[in-house]
Amino acid sequence: MVEILQVIKHKVKSWKRFHNFKGNKTQISFDWKNDQDSQEDLLWIFIGNYTKKLNSSQTIILKMLMKHLLKKKIKHVTMFYNWVSTLWCVLSDVY
Repeated sequence: MVEILQVIKHKVKSWKRFHNFKGNKTQISFDWKNDQDSQEDLLWIFIGNYTKKLNSSQTIILKMLMKHLLKKKIKHVTMFYNWVSTLWCVLSDVY
């Protein structure tokens, strides 16, 4: 997610990876390309054979969504870590 956000923020031009699920590999990529008609940079998202291009407004919304998801993910990981740490301390005292 962090690497995709780097693309959305124009800090890197593209990001490409393969997602492997039960042996099926799907290429996923995010890439900035200049649109010939509007002369605007558009964010192209490729997932397997599916292609979607986002204009600047759509990209802003995607960036907000990605930041929100990342924040939630970090919050829940931190909560889980705190829970495990507490459990570890309790179990250490018992055993």
